[in-house]
Amino acid sequence: MNKTSKTIITVLTIITIAAIIFGIYSYCFNGRFAFTINGGKTITDTYPLEGEITDIETNVDTSDIVVKYSDNPCVEYTVPEKLKPEISLNGGKLTITSPNKKNFSFNLSIFSDAKNVIYIFLPSDTKLERANLKTDTGDVEVNDISAKNLDIRSDTGDVKTLNTTSDYTKIDTDTGDIGLIESKTENLVVESDTGDVIFKKATIDTLDIGTDTGDIQSDDCNINGGKIKTDTGDITLNGDIGDISTKTDTGDVYVNGDEQ
Repeated sequence: MNKTSKTIITVLTIITIAAIIFGIYSYCFNGRFAFTINGGKTITDTYPLEGEITDIETNVDTSDIVVKYSDNPCVEYTVPEKLKPEISLNGGKLTITSPNKKNFSFNLSIFSDAKNVIYIFLPSDTKLERANLKTDTGDVEVNDISAKNLDIRSDTGDVKTLNTTSDYTKIDTDTGDIGLIESKTENLVVESDTGDVIFKKATIDTLDIGTDTGDIQSDDCNINGGKIKTDTGDITLNGDIGDISTKTDTGDVYVNGDEQ
């Protein structure tokens, strides 16, 4: 056995032992644990969407989520077989969940570049009342969608909206960048622990942004008012900027090139 093989076996052994210890701990104190190593079979399938859709609710573990309009409405996914989502459409509400969401799950991909993504293709005339999109470890991308309430949550992953329209948008991430591109919303709330927040050609009536670590930047935006706060990072606003309260503990603030 060569040195490389020994190293790989050692690493896998350490990971397995750590997972077992953590699993025992979780079971004893919480009673819930699921451990999965991704790298096996990947499946691709579709779930046709028939009828009116007014609400979307997703709560998945590690999958990326992409929402857009299509002439062929369906949910299409390519995921590891053990993470095949549970999908239902009842009373206009589309629900997508991971099979292990009732338990704690730890998913590890080893020597695999397999996709892990869920596409939600909505009928082109859909106007949503609410879209509540949550993924634990994955990116979220929303394209061209109209929704009264758009609520996006990712523990570890990037979030991007492109050409969306909403009355209220909330984006919440622990670790990940946030982008609002050519989107319109009356009220925007952003909460981020670590990551940059970037707006491009966005129209926002009122915003409330709070980050711990990350830069906040707007480019060619129309923002009427609100407040922005970051503990560590710069705030740079360019465009038609109204009455916005800005605060950074460690960083600079610029509005249309002028330092504040």
